[in-house]
Amino acid sequence: MIDAAIVSVEILLRWNHPHHGHISPDQFIPVAEQTGLIQPLTQWVLNTALKYSSQLRERGIDLTLSVNVSMYNLLENDFDRRIKELLTTWSIPPQQLELEITESAMMSNPSRSKTCW
Repeated sequence: MIDAAIVSVEILLRWNHPHHGHISPDQFIPVAEQTGLIQPLTQWVLNTALKYSSQLRERGIDLTLSVNVSMYNLLENDFDRRIKELLTTWSIPPQQLELEITESAMMSNPSRSKTCW
C-alpha cells in the first residue's frame, strides 16, 4: 500500500489585476526586482504563507512550504533575521520552510550571483 499524503506545497504568487486581468509573474517579478519592490513583496509573501501554515498546523496539518526568493533578497543585510522573526511569529519550525532562488535573477547578472555565495 502506498501512503499518498501531501507533505509539502509550493507557494505561488499570482496577480489578478482589476483592469488588466491575469498578469504573469514573469512580467511583474522582474519589475519588482528592478525597482526594489521585491523586498516588501517577498516579505508579504513569506508572512502570508507562514500565517496560513500556522493556521494549518493548528488543525494538525504540517506541511513544508517552498517559497521562491530573488537573489536580491539574499543580498539584503537582514534577510536571515527577518526570516527568523517570521518563523518565530508564526511558530513554524525552520525545517518546514524551503527557500528557492529564482533563476531569472541569477541569470540576469551571473557575475554578481557568484559573489552572493
